[in-house]
Amino acid sequence: MNAQQALKEKLYAQGCNATPVHMLSAAGRGFLLKDAIGDTYTGFVFICKGSYAKMHYIVKDLRRLARLLVNNLEKDPDYFIKLKKIYNTGLEKLRKFYSNLDQLKFDKLSEKELLDLIKKAMDAVELSVGVGHAIEPFALTTDIKIKQELSKYIKDPKELNKNFTLLTSPVKKSFVNEAEELLAKIAKTKDERLIEKYLKEFGWIRNSYAGKQYITKDDVLKEIDSFKGKKPTDFNKIINEKQALIKELNLPKNIVIKIKATEFMVSWQDERKKEILIAIDYLDRLLMELSKKWNMNIQLLRYAKLDEINEDLKNKKNTLAEREKGSIYVYFPKKTVILTGKEYKDALKQLEKGYKSEVKELSGMTASAGTATGPVKVCITINDLSKVKQGDILVASMTRPEFVPSMKKAAAVITDEGGITCHAAIVSRELGIPCIIGTKIATKVLKDNDLVQVKGNHGLIIILKKD
Repeated sequence: MNAQQALKEKLYAQGCNATPVHMLSAAGRGFLLKDAIGDTYTGFVFICKGSYAKMHYIVKDLRRLARLLVNNLEKDPDYFIKLKKIYNTGLEKLRKFYSNLDQLKFDKLSEKELLDLIKKAMDAVELSVGVGHAIEPFALTTDIKIKQELSKYIKDPKELNKNFTLLTSPVKKSFVNEAEELLAKIAKTKDERLIEKYLKEFGWIRNSYAGKQYITKDDVLKEIDSFKGKKPTDFNKIINEKQALIKELNLPKNIVIKIKATEFMVSWQDERKKEILIAIDYLDRLLMELSKKWNMNIQLLRYAKLDEINEDLKNKKNTLAEREKGSIYVYFPKKTVILTGKEYKDALKQLEKGYKSEVKELSGMTASAGTATGPVKVCITINDLSKVKQGDILVASMTRPEFVPSMKKAAAVITDEGGITCHAAIVSRELGIPCIIGTKIATKVLKDNDLVQVKGNHGLIIILKKD
């Protein structure tokens, strides 16, 4: 497959705050899945501009890998647990690398030392995903099949959405839960030592694929205001309700295996997300030091590929600046094709055809039940999040950890993309607000201050008034 062929494939997009150096590093391990699961990805397509990007999976890859994973799971219910052990081996290597980095003073490193460490840090981002690349094919395709199979046992659509949400709910604390528990203690005591502990243990929590977001003591103090009256998630209650529903519906073993696998994947995906953000933290700090040494904007360095991390890169400022204005990276196992200028614009027209139809309703998959009405705030980049006020409806392509402070203000969340294990689904359930994912067109159809009603139980968004 060449670049033009890849651009003509049916693609699945995930948009978020991101830059190529982080996204390509994370995607790289996807080409090495064959030894672990018997097959691998053939390529990825990234559309990048400024600090926002869309990563595109080739749909044929997702479907083919999903079939393989489900077949392996049906043969061995512990299949994903065994994959996770392989992943954990990689994490042990990361711990040693981070420990070594923590002993260094980055400003004392030579140019050569910095470049060598940046290459290793990009490898660390790749390893932070590791065989966790198996999560997407399963999560983005199997949730629909689970719901279809459940519909044979639950005929009422409203009850189906409600019970599907319950059966695919997380049963373990996420790193957001853990961070909130510490913030709750800080809210009660205002203990300076706990604030320092939070900054040390969760200083990476607002990072994204666009780079590191620094958190200060003042940021922590602002964050604690969101905990007034919030009750922690009762995971034991969720587990008991799941078991009771499975028994009541008398679900067959093949469905139960997939539900249990989804639980496991939710937990694994959360851990993987944490590891990616930590790896990005180290990489971006090294890039920041190189940007100072070269007197080059770090944003330009974030548009470099792994094989460009050498002393010649400082002479490619104009090339990197052209990419930063808008570029498409077609990423294959052994090469990366980068389109800029007219080639970029022509390919973009092919990939992103505007949605022009007028609609009064949108539909998607229920990720968290409930009903909410409010004005829309469309959040494409991190900077957009400041628009969200208490009671707004947050609309995004997908959410990530840096969205959490704004999600706490929102009355509901709507996304274009995502499966039942996605960040928006998990956090919305923890916050107890309605969430509808996978609408495909929400960010294209809805505009700031449109008044909408989110009917989580029905997987429906009703447009009450256009602004």
